[in-house]
Amino acid sequence: MVVPQIKPLSPGEVLGCTSPIIEGVDALVFIADGRFHLESAMIMNPSLKAYRYDPYPKMLTIEKYDLPQMMEIRRAAIDQAKDAKKFGIVLGTLGRQGNPLILDHVKQLLEQSGKEYFVLLLSELFPDKVYKLARDWLWFDILLSKVIRVTASPD
Repeated sequence: MVVPQIKPLSPGEVLGCTSPIIEGVDALVFIADGRFHLESAMIMNPSLKAYRYDPYPKMLTIEKYDLPQMMEIRRAAIDQAKDAKKFGIVLGTLGRQGNPLILDHVKQLLEQSGKEYFVLLLSELFPDKVYKLARDWLWFDILLSKVIRVTASPD
């Protein structure tokens, strides 16, 4: 058994933005009542089988993650962003969720491209409220350091 660690977390502690690449094992066994953090581990280790034990109903399940679909969704978001003129960037403020380095990098890319942007600090993202601020903007959310979503305002 391998109990990986990414500092400053404790050994075996995994957050959605801090999953390690795990080598020398055949499978992941994750003890949790939800999938979010396990999904991060599955993204970082797509060749490993994943099992999740939920201690509340005492169930062990085989978990799957559609990595090609995720890549397709991200590619579509990138394509959509190519034509956008104005961008809203939501940086998470809850705990260590927001990554200022990613924010700085995104801002730098937008400035180099001559794009208009606005940074909004939020502890939790409510898309409907964000869209009310600027419906015709394309919104990035940087609430976790490995997860960046790009969303256009609904018509």
